[in-house]
Amino acid sequence: MFRSKTAKRGSKKNNLPVSPITPINPSEPPKSQPFIPELPQVVQPVKKELSTESMLSALLDADSKTNTTLPWLRVDRGVRIKLLRAYVEKMTDYTQAERNDIVVALVEALDKKQLNSKSQVSYEPEKGITDVSCLKLSKGAGNNLIIRIEPANRNTKKAKRLSANDSD
Repeated sequence: MFRSKTAKRGSKKNNLPVSPITPINPSEPPKSQPFIPELPQVVQPVKKELSTESMLSALLDADSKTNTTLPWLRVDRGVRIKLLRAYVEKMTDYTQAERNDIVVALVEALDKKQLNSKSQVSYEPEKGITDVSCLKLSKGAGNNLIIRIEPANRNTKKAKRLSANDSD
């Protein structure tokens, strides 16, 4: 319906005055600038090139160190698993196979979001995990280890509703 006006595309000429180029004689310093003598070049020591693997591992180590200073609710999942493994390795009363089973049970509980509360996991950034209160370990028949993760105890009381007959 309506056509917009289109401008012709082409090169625009700048009508600025051009200053003549004067050749520079390398033996003479420029007249507009003061003479600065050249300084001898300092040989820099050759830096050892870091491989991408070492750079990546250094980055991840720095990130995990900063993550361990955070409270338990802010720590990443991978660092949580690492802390849980360190906690289980401190348990010397159990065999290596039993400790592996405990780690598996704790990781499953972590995935089910059963270890997200401060009341379930006692964690101090400097010391690591000091206690997992919802973890219950007992020896069963045949000297088998029984591992239970109990949910948090929520002692909430329901409010009693008054019925129409109880309002006397």
